[in-house]
Amino acid sequence: MDRCRPGRGGSAIPRTSLVAEGRHPHVVLLRPARASRGGACSGTRVRQSTAGRASADAYSVLQTAFDAFIPKGLQWYWKVDFFEHITDEAIPIHRRYGETIPTPLSTMQMYPISGAAARVPTVATAFAYRNGGWVGVVTGIDPDPANLPAAASWAQHYWEDLHATSAGGGYVNMMMEDDGQDRVRAAYRGNYDRLVEIKRRYDPTDLFHINHNIPPS
Repeated sequence: MDRCRPGRGGSAIPRTSLVAEGRHPHVVLLRPARASRGGACSGTRVRQSTAGRASADAYSVLQTAFDAFIPKGLQWYWKVDFFEHITDEAIPIHRRYGETIPTPLSTMQMYPISGAAARVPTVATAFAYRNGGWVGVVTGIDPDPANLPAAASWAQHYWEDLHATSAGGGYVNMMMEDDGQDRVRAAYRGNYDRLVEIKRRYDPTDLFHINHNIPPS
């Protein structure tokens, strides 16, 4: 497979036997192709969504684009990384875990970093991964809490096997409680130390410390 990455003005999909429907993907979803009688899923399918498509839609419309098939009240476990390329080494990993998706709602989502995001200098804001590529998030999802351990284990192992092909950091909004401070630092790359300086100046007592925090020291 050729190494694929979204360009500054658009996006690309990997040329593999996994078929992406349509021509201009904005979000690529790896979903089960079918479910067995026992509820376990087998087979893989890559499909795309226009949820992130640039348009005149209101922000609230974009924020609810996934609500139809991922409603409120589900059990979730996320793991995330940035990817500069979808490499040859990554394809069999995607296939292997795509063939063992534990629940019908579990996914691997690839969001292209392109267009306006790639036209801003890396040092201009806290967000440091602007050179094109993908945000890849593995999600173990099910409405039944009893199924969450299996879904979470699938997502964790999928992420572990894929991590070596990543750019190192991940999107902070998609991190979990078990992502430590090393993951926070990797998320901001060379911008992290500047963020520590800002934190030290405006919040030296670390009042705002919930979620994935940047300590003032």
